[in-house]
Amino acid sequence: MNSHPLFFLIILLFLVSCGDSRTDELLAEPAAPKTSCHNASQKITNQAVSNWAVVADAGKNQQVAPGSEVALDASSSFSQPNNEDASTACKTSLNYSWSIIDQPTGSQPVINNVNAVNPRLKTDVEGTYRLKLEVSTENGVTETSEVTIDVDPKYQRPNIQVDAGKNQFVGTNSNVSVNEGNGTVINGDNITYQWTTVNNLPSPTVIQNITNIINVETTEFQPLTFSPDIAGDYQFKLMIKNSEITNEDVITIKVDAGKNSIPVANAGKDIHHRVNDTVTLTAANSYDADADQLTYQWFFSTKPNSSQATLDTTDTKSPSFTVDVEGTYVATLRVRDGKEVSSDNISSEFDSIMIIVSSGGNPPTAFAGANFSMMTGATVRLYGGGSYDVDGDSLSYQWSVTTSPDDSVYTLLNDTTASPNFTPENTGNYTIQLIATDSSGINSEAVTMTVSANESVVKTDDNPPITTASVQTGSYNTAQSIVLTCSDPGGSGCKNTYFTIDESEPSKNSSIYSTAININENTTLKYFSTDQAGNIETTITKTYTIDIPTSFTLTLIRP
Repeated sequence: MNSHPLFFLIILLFLVSCGDSRTDELLAEPAAPKTSCHNASQKITNQAVSNWAVVADAGKNQQVAPGSEVALDASSSFSQPNNEDASTACKTSLNYSWSIIDQPTGSQPVINNVNAVNPRLKTDVEGTYRLKLEVSTENGVTETSEVTIDVDPKYQRPNIQVDAGKNQFVGTNSNVSVNEGNGTVINGDNITYQWTTVNNLPSPTVIQNITNIINVETTEFQPLTFSPDIAGDYQFKLMIKNSEITNEDVITIKVDAGKNSIPVANAGKDIHHRVNDTVTLTAANSYDADADQLTYQWFFSTKPNSSQATLDTTDTKSPSFTVDVEGTYVATLRVRDGKEVSSDNISSEFDSIMIIVSSGGNPPTAFAGANFSMMTGATVRLYGGGSYDVDGDSLSYQWSVTTSPDDSVYTLLNDTTASPNFTPENTGNYTIQLIATDSSGINSEAVTMTVSANESVVKTDDNPPITTASVQTGSYNTAQSIVLTCSDPGGSGCKNTYFTIDESEPSKNSSIYSTAININENTTLKYFSTDQAGNIETTITKTYTIDIPTSFTLTLIRP
């Protein structure tokens, strides 16, 4: 006998109205409602826990000098349903646990708050530190991530941190914009920016349209904008450098013909505030390469346990909230372009902003750098840029030499900047002190470091110099201008850089580098540097393939 569908519908409605527990379990829905996120106090059924995913992100690997305090960052961690449909993405309340799983022999590192989203790691000796971050939800879903901190005296000079922006997936003929690129260096240091291509770009038209930006060194960041007419991968490298350091980051724009571009979420840069401040967030720098209208979804992924702060809206470009207690708040943004197409990716990735809140009045922490040795008469650059203020106040600096050899002569130039120049003329030990002062006039505790000056280079300076090229081995569609930058981790200072471009091995009889090397044809560049201590760097080879599109004029003659 055939059963009528209406019969089963009536039975199902009856069970629901009677509150049958088995039916409640059957209808349990792990995903959040489409119009809102899970509340931190909202419980998820046991059946739903297995459908919930946590992504742990311990942040980028870092390189610092011994004695540095390293700011760890778990703010990009998040949780969401495994079966989310892009409109239900949400974070539940997250718990964090940091631990040190590997460290140099004899070291005693300290994490100031192992359960914070942004604790600080105090390093003491050189070597590699590996840390594990464990992120869990109140429902017991857990994931881990690791980060490596490389501690070495060669990072006594600040390492520029470069961010070229997020990788993007766009359709052909969309309007691509890379406007997030930035770098962080010591206060007052002059830096330059330069975009280069990494691969052979698929489109000659794009190459022609960005010639005013590619391989052009500028003192201000220039956004990279173009409209790709041919599908393929477009890779660009952003280089940021100062007189001593060059660092770089690569971004990839994947272009697919006829596809809907994935919008890019930008929640802004981390900020500091005081208790009772009103914080206004903004998604203004989020964008869609197809110029589609965006919708917004904001929510807190982390806030202090006792905080009752709530966003006044969750679906506008610029929501606000009032911070009520000290601690770290992490607000997360996801944007969508509203195209409900079954096969298209319409949701951006998450992007978060960290709001660090204090009551003010906290003294800053000064960092003068690690002890080192050098030659008399040489000039070195000190580094206080690792100093920080938990209140987010700007800092001023005061350096001084507190002890020095009898009858010694020395110079300390720019002693109120983060990075002054120091030149000792006599042998012996010099104790150098730094005090940092915040914008409220509160001083840090005085910290010191020791410089040992010798007439001949001390035995510890057995490290060869390190030379970096601004353009890496690869194929390029345009002529290249290559800058060689030498740094000396041993402290005696770079002397000369020797190079060849005819495939021969360079020697001390080769050309001495003094200005950028310009190439417009296939070239093999070989180079090495020497330092004041006589250390010689191993020869480095870079191979460049230059394939400049040929242009020609076609003249038609009418018979």
